[in-house]
Amino acid sequence: MLIGLLGSFASGAFYFVGSEFASVPALGLALIVVGRIAMGFAQGLLFTGGSTWPIGLFGADNAGKALSWIGIAMFAGISAGAALAAALNEMFGFRIVALATAIVPLVGLFIAMRLQNAHLAAPADHKGSALETIREIWRPGLVFGLATVGYVTVTSFVAIAYMEKGWSGAEYALSAFGVGFVSARLLLGSGADRNNSPAMAVWMLSIEAVGQLLIWQSTSPSMSILGAALSGFGVSMIYPLLALVAIRGISQHDFGMAIGFYDACFDIAIGLSAPLAGVIAKFAGTSAVFVSGMVCSLASIVMAISVYRGEAALHPCRD
Repeated sequence: MLIGLLGSFASGAFYFVGSEFASVPALGLALIVVGRIAMGFAQGLLFTGGSTWPIGLFGADNAGKALSWIGIAMFAGISAGAALAAALNEMFGFRIVALATAIVPLVGLFIAMRLQNAHLAAPADHKGSALETIREIWRPGLVFGLATVGYVTVTSFVAIAYMEKGWSGAEYALSAFGVGFVSARLLLGSGADRNNSPAMAVWMLSIEAVGQLLIWQSTSPSMSILGAALSGFGVSMIYPLLALVAIRGISQHDFGMAIGFYDACFDIAIGLSAPLAGVIAKFAGTSAVFVSGMVCSLASIVMAISVYRGEAALHPCRD
């Protein structure tokens, strides 16, 4: 976590130095690219550390609740950060955005250094197996990855769909997605730890599928906004619900590795689905992208039922 915050600071520092070399575009661009790489490295550590730290503090029995609240904080931070950066860039330029990118992680570092240690470190004789961990998490991770396609379709293609239909106000659809996402975490986050059946996951994925259907068939901006809200609400709880399944058969000393691999499913899903959705949009139209989101949501329902009733049931919690 602390290394991730330092990496974020370094990223902002590279951005700032890069902004000083506007007269040497190649050097400035190279520094900004290095900053982006540093930020990617830092975010990987922050997402994993931010997920495992509260589990270590409050115990595996509260993992669902912890992951729900961490997700809210991350989503809120990304949303607020994007809006703040846009405002700062418009008023003061990129240099101030870079400076803020460097300063804000230092505030987080100051706070983190004063928080209680999670005490999840493994004993000296503990040898975690990456392959064994991957075998435990790949099926829940696949469900999460399939559900993520709906996230990609809304965040990347709703604005394009609005433009093609001659509508304005795509930002309201994106905001509705965010409201739906956070609302689900607030309303249902505390129930994730008590969930041992596929019912909640099936309901949430069904809601996401309906949301994708509404956007696909939308004949008005309000219908599209409703679809975006349902998509956000539905996809929101899949991360904590399937994360609990993913770590069910994992020693708590390997939670960090398990959550890291599980989080990677999100990155892989975005990395694959975004360009594939672009290909679909090119050859079948933008609306077809939301059909693919709906199909992936429905496919993830089948997979989720299999995960809960099969593999997950065979792995009671163990230390």
